[in-house]
Amino acid sequence: QIQSGSTTAASLSIFTEGRTFTLYGNSSADWQLTPSGDDIGAFEFCFQSVGNDTMMLTNRGIQRLRAVQDFGNFSYASVSDLVQPLITAKRGLQLCSTTLKTRNQYRVFFSDETAITVGLTGNKISGIMPLDYGMPVRCVCTAETTDGTEVTMFGSDDGYVYQDNSGTSFDGEPITAWIRLPFNNLKGPRVRKRYRSAILELVVGGYTELQVTYDLGYGNLDVAQGIAAIDQQLLAAGGYWDSFVWDSFTWDAQAVGNPRVSLDGIEKNISILFYSSRDQDDTHTLTGLTITHSPLRLER
Repeated sequence: QIQSGSTTAASLSIFTEGRTFTLYGNSSADWQLTPSGDDIGAFEFCFQSVGNDTMMLTNRGIQRLRAVQDFGNFSYASVSDLVQPLITAKRGLQLCSTTLKTRNQYRVFFSDETAITVGLTGNKISGIMPLDYGMPVRCVCTAETTDGTEVTMFGSDDGYVYQDNSGTSFDGEPITAWIRLPFNNLKGPRVRKRYRSAILELVVGGYTELQVTYDLGYGNLDVAQGIAAIDQQLLAAGGYWDSFVWDSFTWDAQAVGNPRVSLDGIEKNISILFYSSRDQDDTHTLTGLTITHSPLRLER
C-alpha cells in the first residue's frame, strides 16, 4: 500500500497478518525496510486508502494507519472499539474490501453474506453499520466511469456480476433496514416523563414508507410499550426555484421531511426503532429526531 512520504519520495507499507513494515527509498541502492513498533498487521484484501489514511481489518479490529510527524512516521488508531464483539465474531470470515470515495466509506465483506461499513465525516468516524447482502461478495471493485460517476461492481458464488448501490431493491427482492436508537433519558436519568411525540428529520430521495415504534424504561415489562406507527409516508426531495436539476426533485414537496409520530407512555427513558422492508421506495436518511415530553416527578 503506497503511503505519503517525503517531498521527494513516497513510502510503501507491507502488511502481514501480525506485523506491518514500511519500505523507504528510491531503489535497491537505498531501500530501508522498517518494522512497525506495533504488533498489528492486516488481513489479505482488507486494506484500502480512505482520504489520506489507510483503513484495514486486523487481528485487533478495524484500524486506521495515519501519517504523523512523530517518531516512526505512522501511527495506528482503532476505529471499532465500540463494536469490537461484532468484529471479533467475524474473524476468519473476511473476503475483500473496497472504498466508496463519494460516500466517504470503507467496506469489508465476509463469507457469511454480510459486510461492515465505516463512514467518515471529514477525518472523523461518523458511524459503523452492519450490512446483509444475502450473498457472499467474493470480489469487489470501485471505479469511476468516463463521466466521473463512481460505480461499485462485485461478483458472487452464482457467477453473476452485480452493481452495488443501484436501484431500490436487491435484484428485485425487498431491502430490509432497521435501526434501534440507544435509550435516551433526555438529560434526566431519574425524572419520569410523559412522552408526547417524535418529530423526524429525514432526507428522502422521493417517496418511501417507514415503520416507527418505541420502547420505554429499558423495555420494562410492567410498562405498556409502544405500538408501531405503521407505514409513515415520507415525501420530500423538493427543489428550490432555479436551483434544481430536472428529474431529480419532487413537485410540491419540502426539502427535508419531518413527519410527526405520536408517543404515549410514562417512563424515565425511551428508545425509538425504525424499520422498512420494501422493494420500490427511494432512499431515506434520518438526520435528526426531536422528542417532545412533559417532565413529571423525580423517582427516588
